[in-house]
Amino acid sequence: MIIKHDGATPRIDPTAWVAPNAVICGNVVTIGPSCRVMFGAQVIAEGGSISIGCECIIMENAVLRSSARHSLSIGNNCLIGPNAHVVGCTVEDEVFIATGAAVFHAAHLGKGCEVRINGVVHLKTHLAAGEI
Repeated sequence: MIIKHDGATPRIDPTAWVAPNAVICGNVVTIGPSCRVMFGAQVIAEGGSISIGCECIIMENAVLRSSARHSLSIGNNCLIGPNAHVVGCTVEDEVFIATGAAVFHAAHLGKGCEVRINGVVHLKTHLAAGEI
């Protein structure tokens, strides 16, 4: 479901696929080429922006959020696992966030990082490129 908010409609590349029961809503939401947003996923921008690069997969029931103080940026070729919660942070290219993981406000995940099953990345935490 694509929801217009504050007069703005999310921008979704025509090559991206969004499941019919996924929710995409917000002031400034951009989903790049060849992305897949799977069933039950929610991409909700509450004042801030959400940018998802190309060839990303947002799996079932994942929740991606931004706020007025914390925008969310996801690079290219990232995978966000089922039931993951990613909010107001920066995720560089080729990052893997596993099932049930949580990444909180102002965190920064460098290129190629992995957050394992049910892992937690706390507020303002910075993970260097390739860190697990």
